[in-house]
Amino acid sequence: MTHHGVDDLRTERPRDESSRQHVTCLTKVLIAYVAMMLVDRKMISLDEPLNAFLPDAVRRRDGQVAQVTLRQLLSHTSGIDESFEEWALTKAIDADTEKRRFEEYPQIAEPGEIFVYSDAGTAMVALLIERLLGRSWRKAVNEMLLTPLGITCIPEIADLDEHYGSTIASGHLLDETSDQFQPVPAETPSGLGDTLGEYSTCFTIADTMALAQFALDDGVTRQGKRLLSVDLAQQMRARQVSVPRHHLIHSWGLGWFHFDEKSFGFESAWNGHQNFVQIFPDERVVLVVSANVYPSIVVYYDVLRALNMKPWRESEIMPVDPDLCVGTYLSDGYRLVIAPGHKHLRYQFFQRVTEAEWRQIETGDLVPSQSGGFSGRSGNKILRGSISPIWSGAELRPKFFRFAQRVVRRSD
Repeated sequence: MTHHGVDDLRTERPRDESSRQHVTCLTKVLIAYVAMMLVDRKMISLDEPLNAFLPDAVRRRDGQVAQVTLRQLLSHTSGIDESFEEWALTKAIDADTEKRRFEEYPQIAEPGEIFVYSDAGTAMVALLIERLLGRSWRKAVNEMLLTPLGITCIPEIADLDEHYGSTIASGHLLDETSDQFQPVPAETPSGLGDTLGEYSTCFTIADTMALAQFALDDGVTRQGKRLLSVDLAQQMRARQVSVPRHHLIHSWGLGWFHFDEKSFGFESAWNGHQNFVQIFPDERVVLVVSANVYPSIVVYYDVLRALNMKPWRESEIMPVDPDLCVGTYLSDGYRLVIAPGHKHLRYQFFQRVTEAEWRQIETGDLVPSQSGGFSGRSGNKILRGSISPIWSGAELRPKFFRFAQRVVRRSD
């Protein structure tokens, strides 16, 4: 285990074994493990609808009731619209208690239809844990997972310095004007903004390694204590749904995702922090890279190359007929309009401001990419990453488009 660089460019505090980072979306794995432990205890089923436990999470705005299962929530195939989080948070929260509410939460796809990455889906799993155990999901994660693994508990307090001391590394973002990394001003999200503990959960490299080792050993701690049955531990890293044309993700399990056919792990990023966990079961190798800069994926690829490991998978390229992609695609938070252009498809990208108002924030070309999808070319570069069509059923026209982890559905 090695440490390089500094925790803060301003103070030049050196990086060492005490340095912590915000783990951001890696908390989804922690919540998934506790949920699977409850399956192990026969308190809940992976494949029975959760309607009896979460009636307020399955009622839809059209009056219908969705039959959502724990397997679908953990594999991000519940169809719940992630972009709702971007503009309608006040509708998903009780202002007095700061508890999540999910009545009339949107679904962009039918349960089990496609992969739709969803913080909201994981928040429903956290709510399920609380209702089954009668205590906060944070306490459940601390008692059932982190303490047995020897990892510092997740705090229930807003003052992270009081909990972790002065060990949390500052995040740094690349400033494109100066081409230099600049420190990100510290901020403390509201209870709503930290519903899943993405900000308040801070791990050292050793902490993340302990979690990864636990996954590699199929539910057994370093001290030899089994916390999860072999079958369920292996199901967590078994492919549940393919994620075609994604630049990093090959498929998703129940908590962990797959980089390729053999290795699994997680990647998470937020506010100048980026974490990579990649586990190679055949070689019994665990690789953890935590950087307090974003983006740092180039460094990660360099580490893989230095270890003679394949830095990325070769995507299965499927031909895309541009004419069939023309149309309007919607979610609660976004609208993507694709039209014919002179040389390439043209797109307009909108974000919802109010119930009735949309604001255009980008326009540009959709340029075919090597993965079989597109990349956006514009001055703002918001959609510069992969923009991939998603098909559903036998229809030749794509029914959805994915950009980053968000999905929009054809509306015309």
